Amino acid sequence: MDCKRDELYSDKYKTSDFHWGISLGEGAFGNVKFAWLKKNPSAKVAIKSMKKHDIIQSKHVDHIENEKKILELLNHPFIMKYYGFMQDDRYIYFVTELLKGGDLFTYHRSVGNFNAQ
Repeated sequence: MDCKRDELYSDKYKTSDFHWGISLGEGAFGNVKFAWLKKNPSAKVAIKSMKKHDIIQSKHVDHIENEKKILELLNHPFIMKYYGFMQDDRYIYFVTELLKGGDLFTYHRSVGNFNAQ
């Protein structure tokens, strides 16, 4: 489903609002999983989960707070849509647009330099 940002945006999501699917990738602090809203199964999203302990230990709290602020401000067709934030005792989560083609960095690494044309 290609949702407009406003259709899925919420600052009140809970982890129980979603059906969780397969892992899509891993990062420095956690991973990204495929998910969809229980109340709207066609609303497919990616959820980035990050361990609070790891963020604090590596002294990246400011970095994560800035990432959240930037994602909240951005609204452009060429940038991944941000739908919301949630947390529990151990993790924080960013709910974002599901990018079915993967990320640009991985694609660039597999095909090499892009042609200007």
